[in-house]
Amino acid sequence: MMLRSTTADANRPSIASGSTVLGFVFAFSILSRSALLILVAVIPARVTMNSGETLKGALVEINESAIVFQSETGSAELAFDDVLSLSPIERDEATGPTSRVTLVGGSKIAAQDFSLTGETLTIEPRRQDVVKVPVKQVRSIRFRVASPLTDPQWLGLMDKPLRRDLLVIRRDGDRLDPTEGIVESIGGGFVGFNLDGETVDAPTDRLEGVVFGGAAIDPNAASIQVTDRYGSKWMARSVRTSQDSKSLEIEINDALTHRIPLSHLDSIRWSGGLTLLAAQQPAAAAYTPYLKTEATDGLMRDWFGPSPVGDSDMLLIGDSSIEYRLDDGFQTFAGAVRRDEVVDQAGDVMVRIVLDGEQVWNEELSGGETLGFEIPAAGAKRLKIQVDSGDDGDVGDRVILLRPRMLK
Repeated sequence: MMLRSTTADANRPSIASGSTVLGFVFAFSILSRSALLILVAVIPARVTMNSGETLKGALVEINESAIVFQSETGSAELAFDDVLSLSPIERDEATGPTSRVTLVGGSKIAAQDFSLTGETLTIEPRRQDVVKVPVKQVRSIRFRVASPLTDPQWLGLMDKPLRRDLLVIRRDGDRLDPTEGIVESIGGGFVGFNLDGETVDAPTDRLEGVVFGGAAIDPNAASIQVTDRYGSKWMARSVRTSQDSKSLEIEINDALTHRIPLSHLDSIRWSGGLTLLAAQQPAAAAYTPYLKTEATDGLMRDWFGPSPVGDSDMLLIGDSSIEYRLDDGFQTFAGAVRRDEVVDQAGDVMVRIVLDGEQVWNEELSGGETLGFEIPAAGAKRLKIQVDSGDDGDVGDRVILLRPRMLK
C-alpha cells in the first residue's frame, strides 16, 4: 500500500518548524521551471565521506542521487556514491517501543501497536504514519525487548527456513518454546493461532513473538539504512526529502513507502547490504585433529578444515577455526549455528566468535537447536570463528554456520 503523501505546492516553504531546525536559512539558486532564488529550510548535520573526511554544516535537500549540503565553503551536491553516512548534529533523546516488526527486506520497525487482519499487518510506529504491509512481507514480530538470555534462541529461529508460522512461547528460565501452525490474527493483546485445525487465542504477554513462514530476511535489495530516534531501522532502496522539507520519504520496495519527520532522524547510511563470508577468501584457517596422525597439518586442513556449503553456509568441524580481515564500514556480524543434520549423536561442542582478539560470543550446542547472533562489529579489523570440541572428542562435531554475513 502506498503511504506517501506530498504537498501540492511546487515551491518549498521558506522556514521549517521543529526543535531541530537551524534558526537561519541559506538562499541559493534551485534549477527549476521558475529558476528563482528561494529560501530553503536546513538542519545542522554531519556527513562522513567514504574517504573518511567529515563535513559539518547544514542539510538542505536529499534528491534522487545526491545530498545538497551547505558548509562554510558554500553549497555543494554530494553524490551518494561518495557518502558513507549523515546524521543530525542536534538529536533529541527519545524512548522507543519495545516491540519490533521485522520485514523480509531487513527493516526493523519499533511498533507501539500492531494488528493483523486477513493478509494485512497494520503497524503503528511512534509519532509517524501508520504502515500497512502484506503479511507475506513480514518475517517476525517480537513482543519483548531483546535480551542476551534469549537472543541466541530467537535469532536462531529467524535464520531457519520455515514452511509454517511459529508461535514462540516464553517459558520459565528464559527458554523459548516454538510451536508450528498458522497465525490468523493479532490484536487486543492476543494472537489467533491455528494449531492442527483448532484456533487458540494466545496472550501476547506470555509470548516472545511470532515468526512467519516463507522467505527469510534478505536486505540485498536495500542500499540505504535509515535509523530513527525511536529505534526503527528502515532498509530502503531510495530516500529523498519531501517537498515541504520537513520529512524524509523512504522507498522500501515497489509497494511500500514511508515518511518520517526530519526531527525523528537519527542517521542515514548509504552503504547498506551484506557480504556473505562463504563467498570471501579467508585470511587464515586451521584444524587440529583430536587424535594425532601422520598426515601433515596442511593436508588435514584441506580435508577437514572450514569449507563453504552451497552459496551461503559454511561447515566447521570440531577444533577448527577460520579468520577474515574486515573492510571499513561494516556494522554487524550476523548468522546462526546448528549441528550438521547428518549427525545422529555427538558430544557437546562450543562455538566462539572473536573480534580483534576479544571473544564477543560463545554458545554450547548440545542438541539439535539453532542459535543465532547479531554482533556489533563497527571498527573491527579481524573476525575469527572457532569450534571447540572440548574433552569428549570430535566425533560428530560438525557445525553448520547459516548465512554468516557482515552487514553495513
